[in-house]
Amino acid sequence: FCRHAKATGARILLDIDLDPIRQCGGTPEDVDSILKLADIIAPNREALHSLFPGSEKTTLMNELISRYQVPVVITDGANGVYFGESGGTVHHQPAFPVAVVDTVGAGDAFHGGLLYGLAAKWPLPAAIKLGAWCGAQNCQTSGAREGMIRKIPAEFL
Repeated sequence: FCRHAKATGARILLDIDLDPIRQCGGTPEDVDSILKLADIIAPNREALHSLFPGSEKTTLMNELISRYQVPVVITDGANGVYFGESGGTVHHQPAFPVAVVDTVGAGDAFHGGLLYGLAAKWPLPAAIKLGAWCGAQNCQTSGAREGMIRKIPAEFL
């Protein structure tokens, strides 16, 4: 699928929320071939531990950036988001403080906000900030859908 999408000119953001080796039964070679097609790699904090055991967020980020030469965005729940690009430093977007009811769907909400910002040609830090805000908003309700944002606030536009 990724090869076909890339061949049509699509840009690929890989949202990796399950460990592709331990939880999905992939091989390191399979995962590497998919990661090579990504324009942005976006795992959660735990998703790539089978491939990079014991790696801290910044070590993992630097390894991924060095190996694949694309921006990397690592989500870390209440600790926020860590991100970086080739040749750059690791940046941190803190989580927005909210009264958490349920975290189901927070990652999907984050990626929706991030992709909205990127599609609107926002700089990566601004798109990540919107994503973090969307994820936080989603945590204030039960379930994945109730907290999904339907309108972007003016301060982000």
